[in-house]
Amino acid sequence: MKNFSKIFFAGLAAILPIMLTFYILSWLGAKAESVLGGVIELILPVRWYVPGMGLVAGIALIFLVGLLLRAWGGAVGIRGGRASAQSHSPG
Repeated sequence: MKNFSKIFFAGLAAILPIMLTFYILSWLGAKAESVLGGVIELILPVRWYVPGMGLVAGIALIFLVGLLLRAWGGAVGIRGGRASAQSHSPG
C-alpha cells in the first residue's frame, strides 16, 4: 500500500502542473477573446472582425509587455552592473 501511494503521488505530481497550465491558458484565451475581442469589435467594422482576433491581440499585448520589460530590465541591469563593478574594484 505504501508503494502504491508513492507511485500515485508521483504520477499526480507529474500530471497536475500540466493540467493546471492547460486550464490557465484556456482561461486566459477565453478572457482575452471576450475582453479584447469586444474592444476590437468597437474599433473595426463588424464584417472585418474574425473570432480569435482578441486572442491574437492578447498574445501580442503579452509579447509587447515582455519586450518593454526586457528593454527596461536590460538597461537597469547594465547600469547596475557598471555601478557595482566600479564600487567593488580594488583601489
